[in-house]
Amino acid sequence: MFKILVIIFAFLASEAYAVDPVIVNCVETPEIYNVQNKPRHFYVSNNLRRKTGSPITAKGELIYIIGKVTDRNCVPIANMNVSIWQANTYGIYQSSVGNDKVSPNNNKYDEHFSGSGITTTDNLGNYSFITVMPGKYSDRLPHISFMLQHPDFLVFYTEMFFEGYNNTADPVLSHMVSPNSRKLLVSQYTVNDMGIKVYRFNITLGEKSIYKTK
Repeated sequence: MFKILVIIFAFLASEAYAVDPVIVNCVETPEIYNVQNKPRHFYVSNNLRRKTGSPITAKGELIYIIGKVTDRNCVPIANMNVSIWQANTYGIYQSSVGNDKVSPNNNKYDEHFSGSGITTTDNLGNYSFITVMPGKYSDRLPHISFMLQHPDFLVFYTEMFFEGYNNTADPVLSHMVSPNSRKLLVSQYTVNDMGIKVYRFNITLGEKSIYKTK
């Protein structure tokens, strides 16, 4: 009986001091400053697939994007504005429409897709988006552009890529990010109970935050 109690106590102690694997070994996320196709105004919602008030959803595979934003000390950053923009399922950017690049009558233009979104991290640094899998744009492989803004940090830009593609063939990723760091920008996915792919993209900022102990 005594041995059983010792084993139970040891297990509970190990659980109490277990470290969240998501925030262990926080490695700075590579920055990609590429504002091509960045919208002038971001759609104020974390749902790019359905515009507010509309019952119609955008075409393409439904996916979820989730992640955690931390500083390099693995401290979660709350109230971080996370903005994204991407191509639709056909590889068309909404910001390209009406500026002589894409006609609204183009059959690859999806009027129900917002093309951009914005959300704010919670007190644990978590964020999430609902969107569709982006298509290839020009010579670019499918990706999502990120912009992070917070009063205590410099504006940070990067891009998220998807597993299952030959991402080293992407001209921006291959030219702007070192080979050893590229995997940090490739998101892995799991499938939830509804059969929807959930991609996780954690972001670690290198600048000092107000939470850092001097």
